[in-house]
Amino acid sequence: MAAVIAMVGVGKGAEKRIEEAIQGLGENVLFVRNGTSVSGGVPGGANSKVSLTEADAAAIEAQAPSVAIAAPTGRSTGQVISGNLNWFTTIFGVGDDYLRARDWVIGRGRSFNPQEERASAKVAIIGETIVEQLFGGQDPIGKLFVFRESRFA
Repeated sequence: MAAVIAMVGVGKGAEKRIEEAIQGLGENVLFVRNGTSVSGGVPGGANSKVSLTEADAAAIEAQAPSVAIAAPTGRSTGQVISGNLNWFTTIFGVGDDYLRARDWVIGRGRSFNPQEERASAKVAIIGETIVEQLFGGQDPIGKLFVFRESRFA
């Protein structure tokens, strides 16, 4: 209710920007997060227990007919490194369902395949900022980068 009240109190221009931001998330997308907060790779805070699992996502998808896709994710922040270049960023652990739920299209390369998802393989889809900062705008496909001592291609 607070979000609705706040929207009434802002000007028409701000209201339009807020509506556009919400629509950018997807008009039929609902994000549900567990209670874990992670900083520097360490769970912490009052709600530091992992409360949602991949099995929960599968159960939601199976038992809630109005849910088309339940896409579990993980999130962390840290430095990504390639050669002598590095960049601080947010990393999301996702599967192909997440891309479908967000209706995202990959510009270059490919999505994860089912075998990679099952094995939690160290493959990545990166955005243009990382392409610029770590690879100087060059084609990053097949090139390596490191995040928290894990190597990704």
